[in-house]
Order: sequence, then C-alpha cells, then structure tokens
Amino acid sequence: MSLMNTIGRFAYKKAQYKARDGQERASLQEYEWEQKLMCLKWLVYCISYPHTMYDDLNNLQKTAKKIVEEVFDDEDIKNLIGEWELTWGVGVFQDKTRDSDVADKTMFLAKYKGEVPGVESYKVDSYVLSIAGTNMQSNYTLLFENMGMVNTEEWNIMMEEYRNMKNGKVGEGFALGLYNLQENTEAKGSDQKIWEKIEELVDEAKGNSKKIEITVVGHSLGGALAQLMGLKLVERINRNGLQDTCRIKVSSLGSPSPGNAQWRTYYNSAMNGQYSYPKSDITLHSWNVLDPVPLLATKEGMNKLKDMYEKPKVSNGNIDNRWLLDPLTKRVFNILKNKDYKHLIDREGFASEFNEEYALGKIINTIEENGDDEFLEEAIEEIANAFVDFFSYTLDYMVEEMEWSDIKDNLSFFFRVFGRVPFETFKLTMKIFVGSLYMDSDIRNWVQGTFKYGMKKFLYRYGQGENATYKFKQMMNNIFDEMFDNINEIMGKFYIYEEFEEFFVEMYKDMTHSDLWPTSYLTKWRPVLSLLNFSLQFVYQHTIKYVEIYGVQDFWEKYIEISEKEVDGASRSATS
Repeated sequence: MSLMNTIGRFAYKKAQYKARDGQERASLQEYEWEQKLMCLKWLVYCISYPHTMYDDLNNLQKTAKKIVEEVFDDEDIKNLIGEWELTWGVGVFQDKTRDSDVADKTMFLAKYKGEVPGVESYKVDSYVLSIAGTNMQSNYTLLFENMGMVNTEEWNIMMEEYRNMKNGKVGEGFALGLYNLQENTEAKGSDQKIWEKIEELVDEAKGNSKKIEITVVGHSLGGALAQLMGLKLVERINRNGLQDTCRIKVSSLGSPSPGNAQWRTYYNSAMNGQYSYPKSDITLHSWNVLDPVPLLATKEGMNKLKDMYEKPKVSNGNIDNRWLLDPLTKRVFNILKNKDYKHLIDREGFASEFNEEYALGKIINTIEENGDDEFLEEAIEEIANAFVDFFSYTLDYMVEEMEWSDIKDNLSFFFRVFGRVPFETFKLTMKIFVGSLYMDSDIRNWVQGTFKYGMKKFLYRYGQGENATYKFKQMMNNIFDEMFDNINEIMGKFYIYEEFEEFFVEMYKDMTHSDLWPTSYLTKWRPVLSLLNFSLQFVYQHTIKYVEIYGVQDFWEKYIEISEKEVDGASRSATS
C-alpha cells in the first residue's frame, strides 16, 4: 500500500462509517456526461488504486478485466453511468526486464450505448479510451516515466500540413509512457494493439455508413498521456485517410503538461482541424487550484507550488514551508525551468480549500473513534513508512546543502569526532553515511525498523492528543528517548563513534521536535512532519477532491467495493 492508496481507502472508510451511523444517502440519479467520463478515469485504476494487486501479467489482465466488466454489469452503477461495453482490454503493461510484479500501465476501450450530448447516436458510435495514471507501487513508472520529465525530446510531426511547426518537444518520460501504451500494453485474449483495434472499429463503422468518436481520458500521468495519445491517434487517422470516419476528443484531469509551447501550438492546430463546428469541447483539461500535480513543470505553476499550503488561512497552520518545502520546490524549479512546459488550455482551476479532515491527527482520530483497529494498523504502518522516507530524504538534503557556517559554532564537537579535517572531508563522510540509508544494507534495515517503531508509537499517541497538555508532551519525549536509546545501542554495533552517534540523534530531534516549543507545534512546524502533512493534503487534493467536485461519490464507493473484493480474492488465490 502507498500513502496515496491509504488516503483513498480512508475516504472510503469515512463513507462506510457514516453509513453505519445511519446517515441516509440520496437516491441514485444518472450522471451528466462529464461525470461519466470522470468515473471511467477512476475505473481504469482497477488494480492499482486504492488497492494494488501484485501478480504476473496474466492474472493482472484477468482480474482487471473482471473488475471492469463487473462494474459495467452492476445495476446501481448502470443507473449512474448508463450502459457500457468493454471493447478492448483491460490492457496491462508489466516491465518484465526488471521483474515488475504490478501493473506498470493500464488502459481500456469501452463503447457507450446511450446518448452523448451533441452527438447523433444513430450516426456516430461513441467510445472512451481510458488511461491510468501512476501506480504508486510501480518503480518503473515512477523512475522512468514520471521522473523522465526532467528531459525533453522532439515530437515527430506526422501531418504534412503542419511540418513547418518546429521545435515541438515533450517530456522523455511522457514519450516513453506513450510508446508503452501503443506497443507494450497487452489485452488478455487479444493479439491486437490498441491502434489495430481502433482501426478495425473505424473500418466496421465505415462499412455501416456510420462514424465513431473516441474520447481519450486520464487522470494525473494518465491525463498527460491522454493528450499525447489523442494527438497520436489524430496523426494516424489522417495518415490512413480515415479522418471523415473517426474523430478524437481528450478529457484530462489533474495532469501535468506533457509538452512545450511549440508542441501545444501543434496539438491545438491538429486537434481542432478535425472539426467544422465550435472547438471548445475538443480538449477539456480540468484541475483544482490546490492540486500540486498540474503545477509541475510550468514556470507559473512552480512559483505557486512552494507556498500553496503555507498560509494559515489555507492550512490552519498544518504546513510550514520555511524549512524544507520551499528549498525543495526551488530545486525542482531549477531543474525544470528551461523546459518551457505549457498547459494546452489557459483556464482557471476549480476552487478548493485545505481539508482539515486529511491532516495527520484528524486521520488517526477518525479511524480510532470508529474502532477500526485493522485499518488503523495499516494506515499507521504506511504513514510511518512515509516518515522514514521523508527523514532519509531530509537528512540527505541537509547534508547536500550544508555550509561551513552551519558547523562553525560547534568546532570542538566536530574536531572530537573527525579530528582537524577539512570541511569538504567532513561533508563527504556525512554523505557516505547518509547514502547507506538508501542502500539495501544492515544500516538501512536498522533505520527503517527503529524509526518505524518509534514513529508508530508517536502516531498512536498523537492521534489521541492533538490538543495535548504538558503531560502528553512528556509522554512523547519519553517515546523519542526510548527510540534514541535503541539508536545508541544499535549504532554502537556498527562501530560508530559515540560523538557522531550523539550528533545524528540531535540532528534527528531538531528535524522533528524541540523541547523549547509548545506541544501544539510538535507535529505542525518541524520540517519532516510538515512534509508529511503536505503529502497527505497533496494526495487528498489530487484524488478525493475531484470525486467531491464532480459529485461521483456513489460510483466511487461502489467501484472500490468491487475492486477490493476482486483484488483481495485474486491475491488469496495467488498465495494458496
């Protein structure tokens, strides 16, 4: 499970708690078309969010297809989104070269059997091609596609009339994702790649004197890939002389921009060139103003990202960017500032506000108050995992940015540890030590185990006493002292000097809490925990908030119920 999946499951659990307490739900009403598209953007996450399935490609494909078909067959869901038929897929790509055991990409094509606004259904068949965003358990997607945006590559323009448009570039990771969708994403029981299936449908429609319209949809990374896929389909349709039979639209949600300003010009020209009627609905790109993902890469967005949750009127003091978030966003900005990514549409995002229900203490309190001990254990395990990761990254960042001025007031201490060595020697030694936290080593295993032990105790206590007294603060200090005692004992086994041991512990204390500060600041104003709260809010704004904005909670809860049952069932079968 990931932090993102934990928040998704927490939102689902909250709905269950309310239902258990007798809060009535309104009768099911059929959704509008944009709401239906929104539902398919979530459905394609069927084996990655908020439940991740681990298995081989065959079983991943089988389970994904079963979930989608079961959702489409559910009578309550039919009342919400109408009649759908799974036409191709569910296609899954799994990176076999690195022994991936999750779905690294997921995609399906479905036909809508009802009336689409503005489309004469007796003349036009309507399809939706849905592309999943990042599977947070997919190292391949995280490392090679998401992180691949730091470099760009030129887009090969395939339409002759636009050959004069030069220098259109897209992120290398996005281009890789598009390639995987087109060439490596396989559907169980079919030898056809997605374009071959679309070509078959176009030929069939042409023979019946009909047309087809395909809306390519996606959320997050899936939204960026939907834009690339939409353009690539238009290029192929034109190259094959099928433009009079097939038209393409795109609907992306909460996605980063995949290309630069020149690519945007080409995209809009090619997409708009399909249609003779108004172009306003060919590309719909939506986001909310507190979702960080759409801000990534664009210069304008990065300037907003660094302080989007900082002001008390936004976050009620849960986030303080001064110590870590501001420098981190500046570092990302410096990496991406010359890439000139641009959103396809210049428009305002949905209004949003900081949701206190997704702050650290509130999450733990809500679960505890409802007696959900099993989920509480899962949630705290995942939050503790995230804390360990954030601590390692923070320590790495502190060492990387360390200056002579940071230690000049403690020369005698450092001389005792290292002798009279040059500053750069000291810094290099620190980097070697911190680097061990990222390797598969005894030190890393010890750090994870020890910190998780302390953090889990900390989180349980924090959930019980957010407005705590001095007694609570003393209790927390005792927990940290116990954890640091373990640190002292274990580090001695690695032959680390006592003074260095002391320095490491004090640095960690400084990153998490201080005896000089009031208890209310214990988890709100220290860098690592501030980053954790930032991440919890980040995930909420990037996922659950869109469910609320579009008003598709009924579908979302039913989808999670079905996917949880099938993923858990498949996982049990795999281990039996």
